[in-house]
Amino acid sequence: MFRLSMCALLILSFNNIASAQTASAPPSSDMPAAVASETAMVPEIDVRAMVVEKPPLQPVLRAIADANLSRANAEIELDYSASGDVTAVRFVKTSTVDAIDRAIVAWATKLKLKPGVAGTGRLPFEMTTR
Repeated sequence: MFRLSMCALLILSFNNIASAQTASAPPSSDMPAAVASETAMVPEIDVRAMVVEKPPLQPVLRAIADANLSRANAEIELDYSASGDVTAVRFVKTSTVDAIDRAIVAWATKLKLKPGVAGTGRLPFEMTTR
């Protein structure tokens, strides 16, 4: 299944390569068409500048220390509402330690972002304890 991103489609159309009829794969039958089209068009937004309230990091630090590590690197993807509440957390890159990942998810669900438009964005998570 191959899908062109909107940006690639625009580039192709400006170069007169794309035809008037673009071939796009139909959404899977188990996903509503509106959700499938939104999923295909989700930009990768870095939400670091949108964070207005961070919960304490002690549980994450404790999980890192319990794993006998001095640092943890992960990247998470957040879904957030227009009011700035985090509604879902997924890993783009895991820390490879389940306890640390659970602590990161618990921390991320308590983040508060700037109110505005609901969306999805990525948040790199890098922490060093020593």
